[in-house]
This record gives sequence, structure tokens and C-alpha cells, in this order.
Amino acid sequence: MSKAKGREKEIYQPPPPPRWRGTESLELVYELNERCLRLLKDLAASGRPGEWPLILQHRELWSALTEEAIKRAARLSFVILDVHFTDEAWWPQVVQLTDVPRGAGFCVAR
Repeated sequence: MSKAKGREKEIYQPPPPPRWRGTESLELVYELNERCLRLLKDLAASGRPGEWPLILQHRELWSALTEEAIKRAARLSFVILDVHFTDEAWWPQVVQLTDVPRGAGFCVAR
């Protein structure tokens, strides 16, 4: 191998990967996760967990969540709770439910 080709191999570095353009979205994801986890904790601690199996089955664990644990879990890079974001048929049904108290947990049958 010639000296020039040897130097070329030593100098060459692949280009850096492109930056992900969604980094601005992460703060919103963290905020949504944190609010969701706090609401679930408060719901479990309230003594009125409704009919949410997620809360009923692990009520003691939800109630015992510390602020530090909530913040740590909220830092996942995806939204933890699926609120039917992609289900277009679900949202009009919810909007029509006028008798649901604010903050109440409810499910709309699909």
C-alpha cells in the first residue's frame, strides 16, 4: 500500500449522524408524563380510584410514588399514557359527554 493511501485511511472519518429534529418535543413529552403520573398517584391516594384496573391492582404502589420517582419516570422519551391520540372516532364521543365531572376517569367503548 502506498503512503498516500495509508494516510487517507487514517484521516478519513465518516460524517456525523444527522441531528434529530424532534428534540424540542421532548420537554412537552416529559411534562405530559409528569402530569399523568401525578394524576394517577393522586387518584390512587384519593380513595376513589374509579374502575381503572391499573390503579385498583396497584393502589399502594401508585400512592407511594415519590416526587423523585415521578420525575425520573416522566423522563422517558415517549408519552407513557395513550389518550387515544390517533383514534379520531374516540374524540367526538368524548366531546359529547357533557355530564362527566372534570378530572373524572372514564372510558368510551369502542
